[in-house]
Amino acid sequence: MEPILVAQSLAIAGITTVLATKQYGELTGYVLPLLFLPTFITNSLSIALVPSISEAEAKSNHNLIMYRIHQSIRISFASGAISTIILVLFSKTILIYMYGTDHASTLMLLMAPFYILLYIQSPLQAALQALDLARPAMWNSLIGNAVKFTVLFVLASNPTFGIMGVAIAMSVGVILVTLLHLATLQKYIHYFIPAKDILKMVLLLGFTWITGYFLKQFFLQDHTNLFLFLFVVFLLLLIYILFLFLLRFITKEELAKSPSCKDI
Repeated sequence: MEPILVAQSLAIAGITTVLATKQYGELTGYVLPLLFLPTFITNSLSIALVPSISEAEAKSNHNLIMYRIHQSIRISFASGAISTIILVLFSKTILIYMYGTDHASTLMLLMAPFYILLYIQSPLQAALQALDLARPAMWNSLIGNAVKFTVLFVLASNPTFGIMGVAIAMSVGVILVTLLHLATLQKYIHYFIPAKDILKMVLLLGFTWITGYFLKQFFLQDHTNLFLFLFVVFLLLLIYILFLFLLRFITKEELAKSPSCKDI
């Protein structure tokens, strides 16, 4: 439904078919593949999470269920946060190196901060399925998509928004489904993300973004030097890993004992 709805909405906004196809192609061909890149880690975690939580549920081990969900969210967030920061800081550079154009950089900058919630969405959905809550998970997805399509039509058919309205609608869908999954877990098993870990998430994002910004300003005056760009990204990754352990967002002991990480 989405491509049809996008085409019709942009046509109502007065955008020609050729331009609408080009803009939607940039969104789905350039931006979305980069935003979905970290999901290979979160999907692997989700696959490993289902049997672990199902076994804990069969044994009525509530503490283990909470721990596994919490652990998967932290690891998924850790993998997605660095990707988000890199995509925001170096959106034009990445698009130019990969596709030869930076036309979609505005869409990337808009969507990347919101899509960080997508990376914890898969573990949440896997937890719901493992807890025999597949029906609420399905309804959450249906509600999220219904709202996304509604927002998409309203905004994309407005000449002021155009293709940006499509990007906003997709972001709204991701945010809503993730929050609905969290609300469902809170309702049925009283799960919530501790405030301490939310603070750690904010600090992790803040410290890494500031570090990346200064590395970009210091090293990347010349955007045509691929090796310098790769060096900056590699250095930022090393610093990010250091922040993970300094904030105790992830510990060595936890990684060594985690069945989910071993399965990856």
